[in-house]
Amino acid sequence: MAKGPDGRYYLFYCLHLSTVVSVAVCDTPCGKFEFLGHVHLPDGTVYGTRAGDVNMFDPGVLVDDDGRVYLYVGFSPDKGWMRTAMAMRRRNLDGGFVMELERDMVTVKSGPRLLIPGPLKAHGTGFEKHPFFEASSMRKVNGTYYFIYSSVLSHELCYAVSDSPVEGFQFGGTLISIGDIGLEGRTADQAVNYTGNTHGSIVEINGRWYVFYHRQTDQKKCCRQGCAEEIQILGDGSIPQVEMTSCGVPALMKRGSPAICTAARALFPTMEERRRAERGSIPMLPRPARTGSRTAISISRILPTAPWQDSSILD
Repeated sequence: MAKGPDGRYYLFYCLHLSTVVSVAVCDTPCGKFEFLGHVHLPDGTVYGTRAGDVNMFDPGVLVDDDGRVYLYVGFSPDKGWMRTAMAMRRRNLDGGFVMELERDMVTVKSGPRLLIPGPLKAHGTGFEKHPFFEASSMRKVNGTYYFIYSSVLSHELCYAVSDSPVEGFQFGGTLISIGDIGLEGRTADQAVNYTGNTHGSIVEINGRWYVFYHRQTDQKKCCRQGCAEEIQILGDGSIPQVEMTSCGVPALMKRGSPAICTAARALFPTMEERRRAERGSIPMLPRPARTGSRTAISISRILPTAPWQDSSILD
């Protein structure tokens, strides 16, 4: 969602299995949104319907300080059925793309152009070890553009930086890994949680920056628990990777005792323990009934990491 040059709010989204971007509009960010149209070329052709078009997926939007509007899209799996299915549709899967939109928020003004490469285009670039997969998001911080994306490694949100919203991006680093892979030298075999993909971005709230993301829960890759961690943007513009927790951010949470499933986190230091968790052979703690979920986190290796540091919550 983005606030357009006219002061209204525009929601960009993709329907299931669609290769086009739809746009809805409302006077407030809370709804009720009304369908505006599909992103299309000046002649009215809906972009994403033709062979060779970029696969329009996971749209992110930036309305810059000068009122210019940029749409960021892309989907670039490295192999497997996802790439095969998209290739059969003859869509461009080269990486993350940007196109400029007119002020009406639906008409393509220029582009698309490749912003950062996917796995088959990243060789010899700074993105070779962390190529683009999906989940485009753009932020502008102190005049610098930060492109947030999910890499083909799937378990991490990464960022790239540039002085321009449409070119010149250099790999910056990993913001968060849902297995803490890369943190303090940890390897994939030492991941602290079973992993899957993640989406999210960074947001400034009351002068402090946070990364919002999701991790897998309930032993299923498509069961996703929303999480947030505070981050630091250093003087040189870099953002150090932060630890994944399940405690939330105290400054953003209401006071009160948390549920056990959010006050503690499960660690799986070995691959075998993670495999056992994925097979369901590790006993699980029940979530509160209001979540509608029957299982929560493993009772193996629970550490009290809640910011309240109240051991009574583990009784």
